[in-house]
Amino acid sequence: MEKKRNHLILLIGISALLCIVLFIIAQILHIFSLSLLVILLEIFYVLYLIHRIRKYIQTFKPRIMNLILDFIDDSINYGTLVYKADGSIDKKTFLDSKIFFPRAMNYESEDYIKGNIGSISFELAETRVTEYSRVRNTQDWVFDGVFMKAKLQLPIKGSLLIIPREEKPYLSKTIKHWMSSGHVKAYDLIRNKTFRKLFETFANKKSNPMQFLTEGLQESIIKYTELHDKLFYLSYNNGTIYLAVSEEKDILEPHLFKSNLRFSLIKEFYEDVYILLQILEDLDLHH
Repeated sequence: MEKKRNHLILLIGISALLCIVLFIIAQILHIFSLSLLVILLEIFYVLYLIHRIRKYIQTFKPRIMNLILDFIDDSINYGTLVYKADGSIDKKTFLDSKIFFPRAMNYESEDYIKGNIGSISFELAETRVTEYSRVRNTQDWVFDGVFMKAKLQLPIKGSLLIIPREEKPYLSKTIKHWMSSGHVKAYDLIRNKTFRKLFETFANKKSNPMQFLTEGLQESIIKYTELHDKLFYLSYNNGTIYLAVSEEKDILEPHLFKSNLRFSLIKEFYEDVYILLQILEDLDLHH
């Protein structure tokens, strides 16, 4: 892969130099048809280079990620983990979480991973969601990060929603939906003061969702969000878990203009995935 990257860089360099030389020659000769032909050739060649670059990136991620996942799933608690660069979590699943209620949304999903951790089966994908703003006539951010759906083998009755307290002003539709469907603020049920400070929790008053949100799980969520500085969202309904974790950068993306042959980069890829799977490990541990 590093040899292919170096070859691409060499090709881009030679191509740029050749394009400049041809353009200068066309300008000196003052032949309009020649100038037009040179411009068209350059456009087609740039498109070809973009295709080569995309192919390199699309080849790199599956090769590296499959090796990393193969390393991770050697752990006793893990089943086989499967990665699909062009796979996705569908829009319906995202909306079924009832965490976000966007208007006329633009939905993108890629870098799909599925597998099992202990008794929990899951699927996750990098997900970007924006919605059209009628006020500013632009696309507003809704969610950018990793979205995950998981299932408990032995469901616990009840449903609940956990959202970052700082995001409350942007989730008014979400809060309205959950409260209108028989959920109340679970402030008094949560003993952990740090968790109460960081998150707003809504729970079904007809059940005991605290069987799902154990004190151990609360500690794990606090540790995760504080250690990695992420926005953490969770909804749960009778055995189905939806997790959304913010991520500012595109995960699993290789570099083009500097070497990828570095342990630190591969370690970063590994941590991008493993810190998410640790949440599921904690869920499995506490249930």
